[in-house]
Amino acid sequence: MPRKIISETVMEFPSIGRYRVRLLRRFPDGDDHNFRTLLDVREYVERTGFVGYTFQGIRLTTLDQVRTLRDVLDEIARTGCIVEGQPESSTSAK
Repeated sequence: MPRKIISETVMEFPSIGRYRVRLLRRFPDGDDHNFRTLLDVREYVERTGFVGYTFQGIRLTTLDQVRTLRDVLDEIARTGCIVEGQPESSTSAK
């Protein structure tokens, strides 16, 4: 039987709207020396009947992925593609 995977929050960053940004450490139960670190950007909800993280979000598992996201965000900030103060859409593009 596979061992349960444990997730520990190593660091929390400021929220982005309804999304929480965390650096996680994941490892098999009982083997905290065999871990991997990842960046998790995940929706967090507080509703009647459910409080916690949803499946809506992304996980970056390699430094190359983090660097690519940084480059994309730098380009967006540099070019001003997104207008400051622009309201968040109530529906997401699918």
